[in-house]
Amino acid sequence: MRLLLAYLKLFFSSIFKRDCRSKQFSKDFDLDALDLVSYQKYLELVSGEGLARAEGIDHSILPSYFYILCQPMLLELLASKHCRLRPAGLIHKSWKCKNILSYDPHQKSRVFAQLKDVSVDQYSYQIQCIFKIFQHETLVSEQESVFVKIRKRKSGKKQQSFENSDERIQTWSIDMKSLRSYASVSGDWNPIHLHRIFARLSGFSHVLVHGMLLVGKVLAQYHEAHTNKVALVQAHFYRPCFASEEVVLCNDGPIMENHQKYVLYCRSHQACVLEISGPRS
Repeated sequence: MRLLLAYLKLFFSSIFKRDCRSKQFSKDFDLDALDLVSYQKYLELVSGEGLARAEGIDHSILPSYFYILCQPMLLELLASKHCRLRPAGLIHKSWKCKNILSYDPHQKSRVFAQLKDVSVDQYSYQIQCIFKIFQHETLVSEQESVFVKIRKRKSGKKQQSFENSDERIQTWSIDMKSLRSYASVSGDWNPIHLHRIFARLSGFSHVLVHGMLLVGKVLAQYHEAHTNKVALVQAHFYRPCFASEEVVLCNDGPIMENHQKYVLYCRSHQACVLEISGPRS
């Protein structure tokens, strides 16, 4: 019910809200204990049966799931009068998550949420959302998202071909059924991810895959291959990934000592969709 009300508020703010000029807005939220049933469904969605069976409720939470935990707070921030942009058409530009301590899924948490203006240039408007999760007044995790609203198109980041690369790990094509399943689990019912007409009204040729669904699949792939945890994740989205578009996951090797880097490429355009890296603890 809380998510439904948040999305109704988001919908009406997309239509009627006037641009604001607030530079910063902060608010505290209470976060209930983790819904372990939804988390198991999320693991099955991003990794299949394997990781879902291996990941017990006392294991660490995939960093990408912290974003879903903060989804209701994000909606409230974007729908508030303090957000300078209409939320319709906003897409992820980057996401960073730092896991400081182990998260206890059975404990309630407090979330400090902050909204900031980032920049306005000839290509886009950008805003930044910061979430800090506390348990027993101790900082457990911190994440930062930058959202962009496109004003003028520019080409994606061109990369070399990975058709014959030995570092290619997997090939994915995410269909509409998977997008609806992810929306159900995450609460992200943004229509640009579900209906082509809304995507076209926002300036895109087809339905967009949730950026954080791609992040979850990459992180799940890492956790299936490594026993050690990722303490810091940094993801950069260079261009949207569309439904049923084939993408290739590659291991780009260590970028510095004790780091791992994965890159997701669109096969048809040879453009970088997602780049994710971080130190291994």
